[in-house]
Amino acid sequence: MKSAVVYVRVSTEEQFKHGFSVETQTQTCLEFAQRQGYIVRKIFTEEGLSAGNLNRPEAQKMLKYCNEKKNNIDAIVVWRLERLSRFNVDYHGTIRPILINRKIKLLSATEFNADTIEGEYMRNIMMCNAEYELSLIRFRTTENMKTIARGGRKPAKAPIGYLNDIDINGNKIIRVDDKNAQYVKRAFELYATGMYSFRTLGDYLYLEGFKNPKTGDKYPPRKFDWMLKNPFYIGRFEWGGELYEGSHTPIISKELFYRVQAMFENIDRSKKHDVQFAYTGLIKCADCGCYYTAQLKRGKNK
Repeated sequence: MKSAVVYVRVSTEEQFKHGFSVETQTQTCLEFAQRQGYIVRKIFTEEGLSAGNLNRPEAQKMLKYCNEKKNNIDAIVVWRLERLSRFNVDYHGTIRPILINRKIKLLSATEFNADTIEGEYMRNIMMCNAEYELSLIRFRTTENMKTIARGGRKPAKAPIGYLNDIDINGNKIIRVDDKNAQYVKRAFELYATGMYSFRTLGDYLYLEGFKNPKTGDKYPPRKFDWMLKNPFYIGRFEWGGELYEGSHTPIISKELFYRVQAMFENIDRSKKHDVQFAYTGLIKCADCGCYYTAQLKRGKNK
C-alpha cells in the first residue's frame, strides 16, 4: 500500500479569526488520504506560525523525512497547498526538486490534484495566487498601520514610560505610565548635566527604584542610549521612515530633549579626526564611570 505524510499548519490569527484549527485540517487530510488509498506514516503539525518562509521546524523535518529514501514516501498531503508555502521560490527551489527526485506527489485535500501537465499548471497558478494573497495582506497591513500613525498613535508596543490601553469607547490609546514616567524624565535631566554615562545613569536610577519589572535588574546602558534618543517622549514618533505627531502626552519638554541630542552631536564631532590618541577608550573616571577622551588644541605656537 502507498505511504504518505500529512503536514498541517495554522497561524495564531487564522485559528482565532477563521477557525482553521489543527484538528479540522488533520481530520480532513486523514480522510482524504484514506480515500486515495494511502497509509499515513507520520503527521507533522505546525502551530502559531505563518507561511512567510520555509524556515519552520516541522516543515523542515517533514521535507528531510520525505527526502530519505528508506522512508519510501509516495505523497505529501496538505489541507491546502498554501499551508506548505505561499512562495513560488520555495515551491520550485526547495519542495519540487524533492518531489521529482523521490517521485512524491503533493496532494491537497481540498483542491485540484490531477497528475497531468494541466494539473501541474493549475498548481503553479494556485501557488501564484497564494503568494499574491500574502503580498496583498502585507500591503493592506502596512497601509492600515500608516493610517493609525497619521491618526497620532504609534501602531506598536509603547516604550517604557507609557502603556498601551483602551479608552471607555473601546479605542486603543497610549497613556503615561505614572510609575516609570518619572524615571524617564529623571534620566533626561541627569544626562543633560553631562555628569553621567549610560552605565552610571543606570546605577543611579536603580538605587532610586528604576528596575526591570521582569528580572528586577537595573537597565543596561543600551536601554538609555535608545531612550535618550527617542522622540516619542516629546510627543513624536517614527514609523515607516517618517516622523509623526503623536496624540499621547509628552513626558519631557522639547528644550530638554534637544539639549540632550546636542550633547550626542558634540560627542560625535569630537571623534571626527584621524589622530589616534593613546589610552582613549581605556581609562575611566573613578567617580562617574565615563571614559577619558582627548582632543586637539591649537595654542599660540600652533
